[in-house]
Parts: sequence; structure tokens; C-alpha cells
Amino acid sequence: MSKDAKILAAQRGQHLLDAVPPGPSPRILSDDERKHVVGTFIRLVEGLYVHLPLKRAMYGKDPVQRLRLLRQRVPELSESAFHEELGGILTELRDAHTRYIGPQSLKGQIAVLPFMVEEFFADEDPTVADEVDSQKIPRFIVSNIAKDDPAFEGTAFEKGVELLFWNGVPMGRAVDRHADRETGGRPDSRRARALDSLTFRALQYGPPPDEYWVDIRFKTLKDEEADIRFKWRMVGVAESGGDAESDAGGRGAFAADPAAEAVRRAKQLLFAPEVWFSGQQRATSAVDRAQEPEANSWISGHFQDNVAAKVVDTDSGRFGYLRLWSFDLIDDEGFLQEAIDLLDVMPNEGLIIDLRSNPGGLIWAAERLLQLFSPRSISPTRFSLLATDLTRAMAEAPQNEVHLEPWRRSLKSAVINGEPYSRSVPLTPPSVCNNIGQKYGGPVVAVVDANTYSAGDLFAAGFVDNRVGTLISTSEATGAGGANVWSPNHVSRALAGTRYYHDPLPHGIGYTVSIRRAVRTGAADGVVIEDLGIPGNLRYELSRNDLTGENVEMLNFCGRLLASETVTSLEVRVSDPPALHITTTNLDRVEASVDDRPRPITGEVPELDLDLPDDWYGVEVRGFKGSTLRQRRLVRR
Repeated sequence: MSKDAKILAAQRGQHLLDAVPPGPSPRILSDDERKHVVGTFIRLVEGLYVHLPLKRAMYGKDPVQRLRLLRQRVPELSESAFHEELGGILTELRDAHTRYIGPQSLKGQIAVLPFMVEEFFADEDPTVADEVDSQKIPRFIVSNIAKDDPAFEGTAFEKGVELLFWNGVPMGRAVDRHADRETGGRPDSRRARALDSLTFRALQYGPPPDEYWVDIRFKTLKDEEADIRFKWRMVGVAESGGDAESDAGGRGAFAADPAAEAVRRAKQLLFAPEVWFSGQQRATSAVDRAQEPEANSWISGHFQDNVAAKVVDTDSGRFGYLRLWSFDLIDDEGFLQEAIDLLDVMPNEGLIIDLRSNPGGLIWAAERLLQLFSPRSISPTRFSLLATDLTRAMAEAPQNEVHLEPWRRSLKSAVINGEPYSRSVPLTPPSVCNNIGQKYGGPVVAVVDANTYSAGDLFAAGFVDNRVGTLISTSEATGAGGANVWSPNHVSRALAGTRYYHDPLPHGIGYTVSIRRAVRTGAADGVVIEDLGIPGNLRYELSRNDLTGENVEMLNFCGRLLASETVTSLEVRVSDPPALHITTTNLDRVEASVDDRPRPITGEVPELDLDLPDDWYGVEVRGFKGSTLRQRRLVRR
């Protein structure tokens, strides 16, 4: 089958009516199996779920009691009602990290409509706002459609049309209804996920749509009203590159929304099929450091599913643009090297880092990336465990002696002093957060939204708390996923040999659970991320032109911020016989250390030289503008 045929077949999938016919679901689980499933979730939520005190206080609900009541009702529920009830209890925690995963039969299956819906506010100039004006009326636009999809043939439904009614319900109310059924600790984050779920549903993490087709009234680009019907279809997506089932990053150093990652892959299939296809073929292209990037032309390499870059022209000049799609990977070393290669061909005048809709992934990858943009030492986010009998037993288990040692003593002392949590300890070792050093020396801004989640939250927190640059939010804050996530494999290994160990769940049923909560560092030291997120230093509201015109106005806004900053640079080159040649721009003073010992430098800025001993192994060069450290480079032999 040709490439185009494979893409077309994957995009079409099958109609939901054929894949999930109406009528009662066949019985899969016996009553005893159901009770085993519910009992396992009672132990997990009560003994392991790190946000339980927070969620009880915020939402006034007791998930443990609801699970106990569900266990009593097991015989009277149909198969679909049982799974929906159990999934609904976890959904009401408003924590996308803690998910009920249904039977294996729906693994990797996404219900889709072939377009995307996004929200903007009418008649408002994109600007910085201190507060959200509650009187603004949202409007809903089709921001992307599947190219050449036959569903659009002969219709006026195209990119840019405005949606008015959804199954006869005004759009604003339809989105609010969906938001009530979504995870998310803040109303804006629930609305953001509701907009996604209008057209994309990961069936492994929630029930299929109630309807098999959707009737829509919309306003055409000619300002006329029209109606159209779309049938839900079901497509399959590949396994993620590094998910919560993997043991990468040091025993489960993972933080992601698995449903959002599955949806991201489905969007890639529909809207960027060439990238999707090359991902299926395990692309091995690499970044060419020697190439001169053309404006608005994407550059990517081995990790094109996670990161890509381009040069963008704005009304304030030309800047670099680094798009962090996802941290869903297992090779943080390779990922960082690719990011370095991409940064090497970006202009030094300024960089825009875009993390919108990043669903998270490997914590090490997100937190280690920060050092590439800052001359300062990076302090990673810290994590703590809920102090319960279960977590204390887990920390004492021999197989966890190394992995959970930093939390073990404080969990034991919590029995005496009544502390609800263990001490907070980084998951990413500070040493590896600083072992590469700064690689990009220009000014940096980062852009986030309410769908920037999990490891994306951690990157945003580190970006602000370590004063890397200006954080711009297109929502109230990031998605507020503040936890390290474990899968059944992690939990089973950690609890083996303790009285809390449980048998695997039947028929491929699974879960993800928030195991360690994240707290911030720096000026926000100790502040939790869950349900709060990371507010931007500045707020920017996306315009209609942004949603339909490649973010032009947003990029101009970022460009104006970057253009207002002083650009400095520091380049270090090693020659043979061993010597360093240092070239600077707009720096007043340069200092150097060789093998951790201060060394004088000959010459004056902007060009300096430093002789090295034959057996040197490491050099650190620091550049100052006035008294402010602006540039720092580490050179390893």
C-alpha cells in the first residue's frame, strides 16, 4: 500500500456506529472481578493518591466513600454503567493524572470529528490584561480541518467558519456542558479540555460520545448561516514514545495526561499526516547545524514528534521559534542534544518557546531543558509523598531502598508529628539540571495555555522560578497538573512484598495515579502546582487572526517583548595547542574557571584568550553586563 493510501485509510478509520453499535454492552466482568477492581481503587485513592486532602477540601466530596458505595452496587449495574461510574468518580477529582483506563479493547482508539474548535473573544484587540473580564462573550471558530476530507466536499464548512449551535444547543452552553464532565482544577482549564472533547475523545479513558452524529449550525466566511452533519468516526493511534508504563527516567519520573497525549497523536494524524507517517516509519533525519534556516520553514530531527524549530519574521524583526509539542519520550539525552542542535541554527536576537497544548511526559527532559536558556543554576521542582501506612510500607520495601530513600525517613517521622506529607525532594537531580549549561544566549520568552500540562507545568514553573525569561499565558494559567504519575507496573513493583500488594486488574483494566505532588522553588518556594497552575508574567488573548493565520499577532507581541531587551552573546572556541578563544557582544566583564579554579584571562572584551594546561578537563566562562550574569558556557574536554 502506498504512503498516501496508508494515511488515507488511517484518517478515515471507521464510523463509530459500526465500531460501537447501539445497545447494552456485553458483560465482561463478573461481580467478584468488579469488587476486586473497586477494592483496588479504594486502596490506591486512600493510601497512595497524593492529592486526596486537597481534593476533599476543594470539592467537598469523598471519593473513597463513593467507591465504597459503588462496591455495594456492583450487582445492579450494567457493564457500561459500571465503567462509567468508576471513571466518573476519578474524573470528579479534577486531576487528569489520575485516570481510570478501561478494558484493552479500546486501547489506542480515538473518536474524532475531522476538525478543531477553538475559542476567541470578539471585538477585542490582543493585549496584556491584568484580569479576565467576565463580561466578554466567547465565540467559537474552526481553527483546522482535515485536508481533503470528503466530509467537506460541496460544503461551505472550512477553516475560519464560526460555530453557532451544536446539536441545537448554543455553542457557549454546549461547551459549558462538556466542561462539567472534564478534568481540570480551574474553570478555564475545564473549558479548554471541553473544546478538545467536542471533536476528539480518547475512548480508553472515557465513554464514547452519546450521539453517533453531530448537527452543527455555522456562519460561513460569506457571513451566511448554514447547517452540516458530521458522523463520529474512530481512528487508531500508535503507542506513545515514552509513557507512564515505561520505567524510563529513573523508576517512573513521568508526568503526563495520557488522554491528552492520545488526542495529540490523533490530531497529528488528521492535520499533519506527513509528520504522523514519518513517525510511524521511525524517522531518523537529523538537524543540520550548517543549514541556513529559511523563514517559517520547520526544522526537526530524530525527535520531530516532540520538538521542532523555525525562524519567524515579526514586525519587530526575525526571531527563533522553538515548538515543544510533547515531552513524551524516554531518551532525555538524545532529546536535549537535538534541542541544542536546533538552537545552534536559531538567531541570537531572541527566542519564542511555545508549549501550548503540551500534555507532558518525561520530567527529566522538561526540567533539564531549562539550563540551555539560562546562565543561572537551575533548581528543579520538588516532590513529596502522602504520609500513609501504605506509603510508609512502600518506602520500607527492599526493592525501593534506593529509589524512595530520600522520602523514607520523613515518612516514618510523620507518624510522630502528624505531618500529612513527606519532605519535598527533586526527582530530577540538580546536578543533571546543570551539567550542560547555557547554549542559547539571546533573550527568551515562553508561551503557555490551559492545556499546557504536567511536565509542561513543570517546565513553566522552572522557567518562572529560575528567572529564565518572560512567561506569557493565553489563559489564566497553565493546566495545573502538579504530580509525578505512576502506572500499575510501577505500583505493583513498589508494593511487592508488602501487605498492600494487589493482583493485576482483569481484562487489561488499568489506571494512572498521582503519586508525588510537585511544589515550586525560588520566590514561589513551597507553592503547589495542582489546581493552581503557573500564571504568566504577562497575559495575551489569542485573536481570530491568531487561530486562522499561524499565530501572527501573537508572534508580533512576543517579538516586541524580545526586541525591547538588550542582546548579549558569548562564544567559546577551543584550539590546539589547548587554548580558549572567547568572543563577546555587549558584555562588560568575563570571568573563567579551569578545572574549578579561577583563572585570569588575557585581553579585554570583546575578544579574549585563555591558555589551558595539557591535562585540562573542564572550563566555565561567565559574562556580565554590569553586575548581572548574562552568559555562561561550560566546556568539557
